[in-house]
Amino acid sequence: MPAPSRDALALGAVGAVALLLRAAAAAIRAPWHDEYFTAWAASIPWPDLLAALRVDSGPPLPYVLVRIGSVAGLEPLAAARAVSV
Repeated sequence: MPAPSRDALALGAVGAVALLLRAAAAAIRAPWHDEYFTAWAASIPWPDLLAALRVDSGPPLPYVLVRIGSVAGLEPLAAARAVSV
C-alpha cells in the first residue's frame, strides 16, 4: 500500500484543525433556537417526532440522528451539537 501523498496529508491536517475549531465553538457558545428545537424533538416519542417534522422545513435525518443519540443515553442538547459538528 503506497504512502499517502503530501496533498492528502495537508488536506487531512486542514480538516482536523477545522473539526477541532468547530467542536470548540460548539462547546463554548450558548445554544440557539434551532438547537433547542432539535433537543426538544429528540425527547418526544417517535410518532410525535414524525408529526412534528411534517411542519418543519428542515431535513428529517438530523432529528432522527439526535433522537437515536438521545435514546443511546446522550443529553439531547449534546446529541444535537454532536450531529451539527
